[in-house]
Amino acid sequence: MQLPHLPSNCEERLFAEDLIHSILDLIHEGTEAKSKGGREKAIIFTESTRTQEYVRSILEDIARYKGKVVLFNGSNNDWEPLWDQIVTDHG
Repeated sequence: MQLPHLPSNCEERLFAEDLIHSILDLIHEGTEAKSKGGREKAIIFTESTRTQEYVRSILEDIARYKGKVVLFNGSNNDWEPLWDQIVTDHG
């Protein structure tokens, strides 16, 4: 997997690297759960839409998640159609 652009600021870069490692750990755990009959799904809470977009870019670089990442935040003005789409697409 090619990692997305890492920030040049040292503190932001460390945060980004930790975030990437945490996401990869979650993916590994999800894969293990799926192999035991579980569902491979996760909800990731962030404090900013910028971090949401960064997480999306990481996940969508992984082929099996391409087009399957759903962002939900305060800028979603009309949440009911979005929620219906989430339920339809992701069960």
